[in-house]
Amino acid sequence: MDLALRGVILGKSWPDHGASPSKNSGGNQIMSNQSGTTRPSAPEPSDPTPGNPTPGNPPPGIPRPANPPRPVNPPEGAPPTAAAGRSDLNTTLTNIRELLTNVVGIVTVLASALATFGVGAVVGHNVATPEPGPTITVTAPPATVTTPPAVTTTPTTPGPDPTTSSPESPPASTNGTVLGSYSVNLGFGHSIPLGPTKPTQSQFSTTGLGDLGTAAPADHLVFVPINGDKMLSLPAGSTPNYAACASNTVFATQADSAPGTSFCLIENGRMAGVTITSAQPAYVVLNVTVWANTA
Repeated sequence: MDLALRGVILGKSWPDHGASPSKNSGGNQIMSNQSGTTRPSAPEPSDPTPGNPTPGNPPPGIPRPANPPRPVNPPEGAPPTAAAGRSDLNTTLTNIRELLTNVVGIVTVLASALATFGVGAVVGHNVATPEPGPTITVTAPPATVTTPPAVTTTPTTPGPDPTTSSPESPPASTNGTVLGSYSVNLGFGHSIPLGPTKPTQSQFSTTGLGDLGTAAPADHLVFVPINGDKMLSLPAGSTPNYAACASNTVFATQADSAPGTSFCLIENGRMAGVTITSAQPAYVVLNVTVWANTA
């Protein structure tokens, strides 16, 4: 820096080598150099009062602060500094981040749109109904209806189911109807009923129950009616039948046990015809036929 200019700043002046100061008409010193060029010098400041420095000048002994350095742009073609490189990198990263944010937003919007339109398309596909095709009308020729003649049907009683077995019904209870026929062995001391079926073992009684009983006068076996039944005698060797028994009036109180003997027994609602077919030492064999008798 020029010494004269420094003197102006500090309020002092230094003589320039080769120049002699002079004063102009105003009393200001004029500095001239060896080349003959003169320049005015700064006016001499008045002596300040101690403790009251001149405005704009620092107190004595305190240096005046220097101006901050101005940024200097690098010359054209010079390589970038580290600070400039970091600034450019930050700017580039910021731009990339904003670009990615925009891309993510666009992708999110597209995904939402695809989901919405996709579901709508599926629902629309499910609920869509096919359009009806053209209606084809076929006209049939008039049919001739012939009314068949009326058929009169007579209700019939359904027959028995062949797969279901039913017990055999007894014949109708009219006079002369056979209710049963069987052979039975009977010995002394027992009595039996003469019903539609052959007497069972439990029906042989020793207390006088049934229709036909036994006796043994003079140690000879005979048959007697019991419990109010009546006995009719038939000719020896004859075969009993309902008409012979119903028309017979030869009542008897007993019948012999010899083979070939025949008799009838009138019971309550029934008629029995008995023929002795054989005799054994302990019993005889009776052939029995039972008819209905309501007279």
